[in-house]
Amino acid sequence: MITVLDNDDVTDDGIDWIARVRRLEEEVSGLRRALRTRGTIEQAKGMLAERLQTDPERAFKHLSQQSQKRNISVVDLAADIVAGKGEKAVKTPPSGFGRHILRAAGAASAAASLPELAEFLLNDGLAQVGVESVAFLADGDPTRILAMAGPAGKGTKTSYPVQTANAATTLVLTWAEPPGLAPADKRALDALAEVVAGVGRRLWCPVSTPWDQLHWLHTVLAAVFGQGKVLSPVYDSSGQVVDFVVDFATRELSDLFGRSSADLIGSRLLDLEPHLAGLGIFDAYVKAYNESEPYERPASYETVLYRGRPRRLLLRRRAVRVGDQLLVSQQHLDHAQRQNEQVLQMEIIGGLGFGEWDLATGEILWSPGFYELFGREASAGPSALDRLSKLVYPEDIGAVQGLLTSLLELKVPADVEFRVPHPNGKLRTIRLVAESKTTPQGDVHLVQAVASDITEGRTAEDVLRRTEAQLGEQRMRAAAEREMTRQMREIWYPATALDIDAPGLRVRGQHWVPQEDRRFQADFLDATTAADGDMLLAIGDIVGSGLAAAATMTRLMYPARVMGHAGSPPAEILEALNTELHRGDQAHMAGMVLARFLTSERTLIWSQAGHLAPVLLRNGTARQLPAPPGVLLGLMAHGGYGQAVAKLEPKDLIIFFTDGVAFGRRAVADPLPLLMREFERLAGIGGPRAVLETAMEFSDGESCLLIVEAK
Repeated sequence: MITVLDNDDVTDDGIDWIARVRRLEEEVSGLRRALRTRGTIEQAKGMLAERLQTDPERAFKHLSQQSQKRNISVVDLAADIVAGKGEKAVKTPPSGFGRHILRAAGAASAAASLPELAEFLLNDGLAQVGVESVAFLADGDPTRILAMAGPAGKGTKTSYPVQTANAATTLVLTWAEPPGLAPADKRALDALAEVVAGVGRRLWCPVSTPWDQLHWLHTVLAAVFGQGKVLSPVYDSSGQVVDFVVDFATRELSDLFGRSSADLIGSRLLDLEPHLAGLGIFDAYVKAYNESEPYERPASYETVLYRGRPRRLLLRRRAVRVGDQLLVSQQHLDHAQRQNEQVLQMEIIGGLGFGEWDLATGEILWSPGFYELFGREASAGPSALDRLSKLVYPEDIGAVQGLLTSLLELKVPADVEFRVPHPNGKLRTIRLVAESKTTPQGDVHLVQAVASDITEGRTAEDVLRRTEAQLGEQRMRAAAEREMTRQMREIWYPATALDIDAPGLRVRGQHWVPQEDRRFQADFLDATTAADGDMLLAIGDIVGSGLAAAATMTRLMYPARVMGHAGSPPAEILEALNTELHRGDQAHMAGMVLARFLTSERTLIWSQAGHLAPVLLRNGTARQLPAPPGVLLGLMAHGGYGQAVAKLEPKDLIIFFTDGVAFGRRAVADPLPLLMREFERLAGIGGPRAVLETAMEFSDGESCLLIVEAK
């Protein structure tokens, strides 16, 4: 059983600060690498500026030009100048030995660790003069290598004493061939050793414990799996342990921090894991070292830095002193813990569970999801295989018995469904897929099963069946309604056009329905001559479609015609129709225009109910008539409808239209001005007939158009 602790001591701000420090350290490291050659160049630039009596920038330009002429790198030329060749350095090629030694010295100043110092010395100068390897030994002991660059050769060796920040070491250069150095070359090497000694005084190295005491420990750690490291203490001037240095780190530990073992070795612990101080782990390490008492920390969440980014990990730690070192190990539990959490989450989200019955030992294993599916508390424990039927709905016991027969007698996989009563009172439909494992003798010794909750799926299937049945009924009703719509159109509109003459007036109309339009929107128009010779006009559209729209149209058209023949004015007719639509539980709505042309006075009296006002086309110019007040029929109990009067002149056109003509296929905010320009153009080309025949092309649905022409 793993006890998990959660530490919140390291705040998000602290983590961000640590990450920023790490990124800055990486930037500084990059700058140090760039300065490995920059120092020599800057020194040469200053010397040239003084000797040539010019500024540093011109001196550097001069240095670059001479480098190109001599076909030699800038840094090599700079090294020649610093080596004492002076102005002659840019004219005559010197010996390369001093040049490379200067380059090595310049690179050494950029080193941040003992291994890095050995690498810089070899690669940035010494390898070019015949050095095969560079090593730092503890107290000159060849068996105690603290840092090394290059292969361990057996050639001639040159040694120089070096004092690091915490240990006496020896710089050893191994030559591939006997060097045969001139006095000037030896002086250059002595000067390099002084530079290395200066750099070494600021570098930490592992405590000089005899190698034979640690070699076996490193070998053991390298052979076993796990995250471990060997630490050496770092003391302050008063003798207190203020940090540890990593002497050895396993490969698994380097994988955790995203840094190689070589990068970890020589690092200080608090630089590597600064959060240990805030969590008290560092103090526990110091206590374990000083008092030689083992330390163990249970599994706890920690926030560590991985490639400069914070990561939250579950770690268990141990520490024990071995000789003069502290052996630290840690166990990364995130993978197992996260895997368990993922499986649990998968069971919760997917409604799954796993069960296993070991018939040989009697051991039974149920996952948390399996308990949940069967509505059983984990404290009650799992149920035996032969008692599984007691957990299911009584009507489904036969399914469980068939499952046992397949698994235990027939020894074949089984796939069954049954219902399980849940503590919340609902029934769950469970699908159980199971198989049995047999011994070589053919006896069943293990049964494994995966259960899944398919309640929603079965419910969805039932809903789908009901929906399909309802859709079938709706399709039948829709087909019947379409047939009724067709018949209604034939009844209401036996002809799609009208053409009526009256004294001083001619009326043309068009009711247009697209072939593919199966709706019945009940747009309507009507024109009839009254007994007194006046012309009665009506046009409108119903809000809605289908049978309800047809019924509303019936309640409007014929009462309007009857009242018009009786001599009622348009506004009075609209008020009566509005009252009629408000009779009943639900008021239907419609837009409508009613007009009466007085033949004796050549005057048009009209009213509107939430409908587009007609357009007057006179002398080739179209304008929309000012609309009297009026709202949709059926919208308000008392609409308050008004009337307007228009005196017609010969050749005037009054164009009434439904909104299908005005707004069909027009992707503009206000299509009416464009429509009136179209009326002007068509009337100018072919008169009322051209308007009537062409305007319908602008409609994308059922629509009506009525044109009154004054003679």
